Amino acid sequence: MEKCRRSYIEKEVLSKVKPSRNKNREIKTIVDAITMVIEEYIKKNNIDAEITIEGSYAKGTWLADELDVDLFILAKPELCKKITQREFVEELETYFRERSYRVKREYAQHPYLAVIHRNISIDIVPGCKVESPKNIQTAVDRTPFHRKYVLARLSEEQKDEVRLLKSFMKGINVYGAEVGVKGFSGYLAELLIVRYKCFRNVLEAASRWIPPVVIDIENHYEEKKKLIEKYPQQPLIVVDPVDPSRNAAAAVSLKSLATFIFAAQKYLEKPSIKYFHIQRIEKEEKKKIEVPCLIICLKPDSEISRDNLWGTIQRIARTLAKTLKNYDAKVVNYATYCPENAKRGWIILEFESTKLPPYREYRGPPVWMKEHAKKFLKKHLEYKDTVKLWINEEGRLAALVKQRITNIEKIIEEILSKRDLLPKHARNYEIQIMGIPQATQEMNEEERKWLVNTVMKNPPWAEDTT
Repeated sequence: MEKCRRSYIEKEVLSKVKPSRNKNREIKTIVDAITMVIEEYIKKNNIDAEITIEGSYAKGTWLADELDVDLFILAKPELCKKITQREFVEELETYFRERSYRVKREYAQHPYLAVIHRNISIDIVPGCKVESPKNIQTAVDRTPFHRKYVLARLSEEQKDEVRLLKSFMKGINVYGAEVGVKGFSGYLAELLIVRYKCFRNVLEAASRWIPPVVIDIENHYEEKKKLIEKYPQQPLIVVDPVDPSRNAAAAVSLKSLATFIFAAQKYLEKPSIKYFHIQRIEKEEKKKIEVPCLIICLKPDSEISRDNLWGTIQRIARTLAKTLKNYDAKVVNYATYCPENAKRGWIILEFESTKLPPYREYRGPPVWMKEHAKKFLKKHLEYKDTVKLWINEEGRLAALVKQRITNIEKIIEEILSKRDLLPKHARNYEIQIMGIPQATQEMNEEERKWLVNTVMKNPPWAEDTT
């Protein structure tokens, strides 16, 4: 295979994102130690299961500042149900604690453990050992097939190309399949290198993409049209090579795909280290932000996973944006964020102005819809804040009404005070509305970076690239 071309920028990025030999040795020591504890436990309890190493660490595509390693406990289907139950995970948790490990119980489709050793967190995930991805019983059972596929198709050089692609995706904020990002998973980044061989080739291809984009590496489908019909709402369709019934890019939103396409175009025109995640621009925090916006902090009343909290926050943000339109408030953009600890979520609402005009037009029915027109007329003749009634150019009744509240913050307070507009499980959330100065005081460093990147709008990589 022809070697991949790398610019001096890409070589510099790779030198920073590729883990050193010492780092690899350190992680291997920790993985071996935790594996030994699991082996002791399953042997002691006569559990017939296999331990496999998964994640980007196992595939040799992990980034130096982002370790991704999982230890899977895979049992045969007849024993699988037992080890995916809460009781098994709790007993394994106790076993680790008795050996002085820090352990945190997590939940996905079923419970699993995060074991922390020397400040390194490794997930221990029970699952089923199946002969084919067609026979999976839990969401994680497909993972070993992904690992085997990637390892069989990527050279050592191409694993570094994956690292460049991941760093690029992280730099433009489209990396991660979780609900808060709706971007490219690590596995999807690996598949793109399998398909296009090199980081540069991926960008060259992406710069020409027009949604819906279809990629079928193993040619499982004869016709592209069938895939578009199968996934009608998906802007990017990448057939999972090990499970053709699955779209490996299902999480990617149109916004994330568009961002990737545009960034690929701009980078190829004028490469810059600003596109990669190692070059975080901090100077924006010192700028004075003058965008008209309001920030809402929501704190759940009980423990909740990050993905679930983020999903709830997104639903609330959509409801607010939609409801505010009824007040003629022009929401130009909104964004949500949930930090790693999932203790609270944030919504930013940006407006043309946080003040509303003193009057608002209400459009009624056409006059020939007799009963509806009669009701509209009666309502506004009796309503004390209606200052004018007329028939517009479309033959509809119209009314000009004095706005009772012209301050958007007050309107949001009123909307959120009606807790029935919130999802049921969120009706006891603590809610706080604030401006940017107060928010920056309340936020931690992680949250402030999100605030600045969201409100400033121009991504760092877009500077000096026109």
